[in-house]
Amino acid sequence: MHGQGGDLRTWDRLWTFLPGNRRLVRYDLRGFGGSVATADQRYRHSEDLVELLDALSIEKIDLVGVSMGGGIALSFALDHPLRVRSLILISPQIAGWEWSVPWQMRWQSIVEAARSGRMAHAKRLWWDHPMFASTRDSEAVADLRDEIERFEGRQWIADGHALVMSLGRKQETESRFALRKEWPRASGWRRFRPRRAASAAGDAARTRA
Repeated sequence: MHGQGGDLRTWDRLWTFLPGNRRLVRYDLRGFGGSVATADQRYRHSEDLVELLDALSIEKIDLVGVSMGGGIALSFALDHPLRVRSLILISPQIAGWEWSVPWQMRWQSIVEAARSGRMAHAKRLWWDHPMFASTRDSEAVADLRDEIERFEGRQWIADGHALVMSLGRKQETESRFALRKEWPRASGWRRFRPRRAASAAGDAARTRA
C-alpha cells in the first residue's frame, strides 16, 4: 500500500525483484492515481482493502505498507488479524506518534498553498520536505520527482477518508500493544479477535498485477 501522494507505481522499482511464483497485488488507494473518490462520501482505506481482497478471492495476505499506507495496513491488521499472514511496515503512520511542531507547520504550508490554487508551489514544498532527504540523494530521485508530478494534490485540498488513527483507535491500539508486548510476532496473531467489518465502501479500487 503506497503512501500519501503516491500510487501503485510507487512499487515499480521493487516490483521486478519480487518472486514470480507468488500472487502479487498493488493498487491505487481511493482518490489516488486512477482510482476515484466521491467527494461527499466518507470511507476508510482499510475497508476498501477488505472489498478488494474479497473481490479477488484472497483470504490471507502478506501485507506491505509505506508511510500512510503503513498506517492503513496496521489498521487493517487490527480489524482483520486472521487475514494477515505477515505485516511489513515501512516508515508508517502509527498510533501514539506525535508530529513535531516544525513538521505540522510544513504540512500546513503545503495545504494552504494547495487550497489557494498554488499547486505547483505545494509540490515544491513537498519535494523539499526533510523526510525525502535520503531519497533525493539516492538513485531513486527521479522516481520521487515523477511521483510528485503525477500527484494531483486532491487530498491536500479535501480528503474524504477517515483518519488512519482516530483518538479512539489510537487508544485501542495502545491498549492492545500493552496487552501483547510481543505483538506482532506470528504466534500472537490468533490471540486477537477480529472486529466486525465496517460498511463496505461503494467505489471499487483499481488493481493491476
